[in-house]
Amino acid sequence: MNFLGGVDEDWFFIASMGVELAGAPLLPIVAAADRSSRDASDGELARELEAYANGMDAVLQALHRIREWCNPATYYLRVRPYVTGWPAPGAVYEGVSEEPKKYLGGSAAQSSLLQVFDALLGLAHPDVPAGKYLRAVRDYMPPLHRAFVEDIERSSRVRDRAIAGAAPLRDAYNASLAQMERFRDAHMQLAHDFIIRPSGENSAHEGTGGTALNTFLRGAQGTTTAAKL
Repeated sequence: MNFLGGVDEDWFFIASMGVELAGAPLLPIVAAADRSSRDASDGELARELEAYANGMDAVLQALHRIREWCNPATYYLRVRPYVTGWPAPGAVYEGVSEEPKKYLGGSAAQSSLLQVFDALLGLAHPDVPAGKYLRAVRDYMPPLHRAFVEDIERSSRVRDRAIAGAAPLRDAYNASLAQMERFRDAHMQLAHDFIIRPSGENSAHEGTGGTALNTFLRGAQGTTTAAKL
């Protein structure tokens, strides 16, 4: 994907893919922990959660790399306008339909990777705007990716097991939550540096997905923090 060209634009998309690549090795661990949450010992489930938490270090390192070759001001002025989507009244795709189409912009929330991590840990974000939005953007995922997220969401008993389990399992669960907190902290800082600060506006500025940025990010972060056992 390339709109205007240049290293900042190229790196923004490359670094975003880097986060996905760094997280891919965790998907078998997610599937194993999901199975273990239903039929394995506390010790086995704790080991899988520890492996997940350790693997999140690479995901965090990949997220931080976006700063290497993508300047915040350049991103805001040259890249962001092309990934903001078409909110109401929408846009007419000439030769396709005379009916205006409304689409959300590209957003990290559309990543099935982070959503499946939430699903495994029982983080549904039901009482904050983030929860509704995270469900809405599943329509923008590849169907099999969405199905995987929803399967894990339905079947995972990780949180229930951690609540009922002994200290080692609770500790492993809390360590996994702490890694999600770290990721969301880093994402909030990126949003501030790449969107809010260059815009010169307040924290109510919208993200590319059409959400009030800080409201969305802080809501998801608050739910994650509150889930600690």
